[in-house]
Amino acid sequence: MRGKPWSGMLSVFGFSLFIFGWWIVSEFSHPLFVPSPWLTVMTAIELAGTGFLHESILMSMGRIMGGWLLGCALGIPLGLLMGWLPGVRTFATPYIQGLRYIPPISFVGIFIVWFGLGEASKIMLVFYTSFFVIVINTMAGTLSASPGVLRAARSLGATETQVLLQVVVPETVPYIVTGMRMAMGNAFIVIAAAEMLAARSGMGYLIWSARNFMLTDQIFVGFLGLGLLGLTTDQVFRFLVYRFFSRYRVV
Repeated sequence: MRGKPWSGMLSVFGFSLFIFGWWIVSEFSHPLFVPSPWLTVMTAIELAGTGFLHESILMSMGRIMGGWLLGCALGIPLGLLMGWLPGVRTFATPYIQGLRYIPPISFVGIFIVWFGLGEASKIMLVFYTSFFVIVINTMAGTLSASPGVLRAARSLGATETQVLLQVVVPETVPYIVTGMRMAMGNAFIVIAAAEMLAARSGMGYLIWSARNFMLTDQIFVGFLGLGLLGLTTDQVFRFLVYRFFSRYRVV
């Protein structure tokens, strides 16, 4: 508890140092290249007044959460099965390892053909981005379960299903949480790129449309908006994980 006030003060100091450095750079630069923090805030307020900023945030977050949750729902069970059953791991590994190296952004065009110009193509792109990270982390957690603990559980009469659900899954929770956090970060990256190329709404579209008209202040609003959204989402996720899963040694 004694470390928390100092941690908060250091965070505020670090943020203030960033704003100060940004302001100094903007003083020696043209607003076309580096708009000042004040100009960026005023632009954000102006965009919020028109409703465009709120709409962009909601659209991006809806796409991110839809694809991410779908990736979690399918990736966690598959990761557990791959870690627990050697046959499933042998069969699925070539596909998982091969597909995950294909950049998600390269699928934008084909996903539009498959899923249309609506929300489905963006959500599936986020799903693709999230799925492999979650699968691999979950599988790694399953494989890391102590053989001695597994033998002890079996020697006490636990069935294989009980060993998986009551021994392996609790040991895997920290890996699952790490995979989910990493997947969330990747989701923010890919949705911005997808919205720049194939959307008429969202934070990525805000940045891309501002770029076309050299509105650097709006570009900075998009940058900061995505950063703050990502930070807020991660903090909320960490709070919920700590609230409900702290007994699993999640950090």
